[in-house]
Amino acid sequence: MSSESPPVVSDADRRQAALEANLAADEQAAAYGIGWKIFAGSMLIVSAIFTLIFSVIAVSDASWFRTVVGPDVRLPTESTIETWGWIGLVVGIVVVLAGFGVFWGTLWARVAGVAGSVVNILIHIRYSHIFPGWSVATTFLNVVVIYGLVLRVHPLTPEQQATLEGRTSGRTA
Repeated sequence: MSSESPPVVSDADRRQAALEANLAADEQAAAYGIGWKIFAGSMLIVSAIFTLIFSVIAVSDASWFRTVVGPDVRLPTESTIETWGWIGLVVGIVVVLAGFGVFWGTLWARVAGVAGSVVNILIHIRYSHIFPGWSVATTFLNVVVIYGLVLRVHPLTPEQQATLEGRTSGRTA
């Protein structure tokens, strides 16, 4: 009979095992939230491109808005439209960069994306009397993007994973 003693587990081994378990949980959470990352990053870029187009028109020819909505509609002064156009250009460029940064999962991109989306909402609210339908759609899009950026994704529980895989319990055989 051989009497083997149980293996001795050091504190370093326990820490390493805990680190590996946390990394596995983080990978699972990252994989679970990848859809929101792709959506938020893509919509940030699309929204920023629309804002850039709108802003270039506002900066280059502010009187164009008068021809679009007609002479009887009250608009802000032409300089105000140009000012908001310049603000929109800066915000649009930052938000495009943030959109690409969201694909890499960087925190600065999420923060810049939320801030840019908030300013983008303010810009489109400012133009809401010119293009009300467009402003409502863009505002809604930006609110959903903000939700996607601030969403905290947790790893799936064994029960949730089992449900997704079609099993009845979280235990594997």
